[in-house]
Amino acid sequence: MSHWVARNTMAALGSPGAAARATRIGAGRSSETYLVQANDRDVITYVLPSGTVREAHRRFAVLTQITEHYHLAPKPLAVVDMSAEGPSLLVMERLPGILPTACGALTPDTVRRLCAGFISALAPLHAIEIAPVDRPPDYLRRSIGDWERRWCEEKAAGAHGDFQAVVRWLVENLPDQIASAFVHNDFKLDNILVDPGDPARVVGVVDWELATIGHPLADLGIALAYWIEPRDASLLRLDAPGPSCAAGALTRQELVELYAAASGREVPNASYWYVYGLLRLTVITQQLMLRDSAPPVPRGQLIVRSLLAHASNTCGSGRL
Repeated sequence: MSHWVARNTMAALGSPGAAARATRIGAGRSSETYLVQANDRDVITYVLPSGTVREAHRRFAVLTQITEHYHLAPKPLAVVDMSAEGPSLLVMERLPGILPTACGALTPDTVRRLCAGFISALAPLHAIEIAPVDRPPDYLRRSIGDWERRWCEEKAAGAHGDFQAVVRWLVENLPDQIASAFVHNDFKLDNILVDPGDPARVVGVVDWELATIGHPLADLGIALAYWIEPRDASLLRLDAPGPSCAAGALTRQELVELYAAASGREVPNASYWYVYGLLRLTVITQQLMLRDSAPPVPRGQLIVRSLLAHASNTCGSGRL
């Protein structure tokens, strides 16, 4: 596969036959990701399954609009439509920087500045102007319905009651749908890149495969769901993406306050968006558990139950 990716990537960039090497990186959920290295440039290539050329062009179009105004996103370079022959390729530029987890131990001051930089990287994305015709109707209702369809009741491990209660509460308390923005849809600490010389400085945002137009506070809720605090269950702390539990890290409430200040956008009922993010994370966790292990591993089932119990307890509480 790697030779095939390298060959087709270079052809798409106008250099057919050029020497290049493709190395599998990351662990994308809907597409494989490769670093393609040639003598004069490095690029990132996503391999989408057969029959998803429309999705490849959708991602290209969304990122093209985003990168016109948002310098932290990678520029899309080409789409390779293999049509009936096989998968499609989406080629984009490689951003500089490294993951925060690759920086080693960080001082409390650096962690605190990184938290601020994390939120400061989100607000400008949501500030990109969206044409009225692009505002999606019922974005939240459709999103919640999508997670409900993906949920597997048979593998709920005793948590289906909590799942139903959380879905019902989210639908019954749907907020104003007017706000629309470009959303990353998976904004978390291990999807940002930082300057290795200054780990508090965010230099890029990666993994845009779920990017779309939606409610900006949904992005914030997703970030909050991934943001694990020291007081959270020990099981969840084991999977914290980045230094959100480290000394100097901000709390979820402080992140909300930073976002409100950076975006100029009010965040009424922040706990609603937190529960929304927790429901989404629960379904993703279950899907990954079912995909990667048969039968499901007990630890994965415990995480699903823990996330749902936390979401259920947060409904209507106003807590983060």
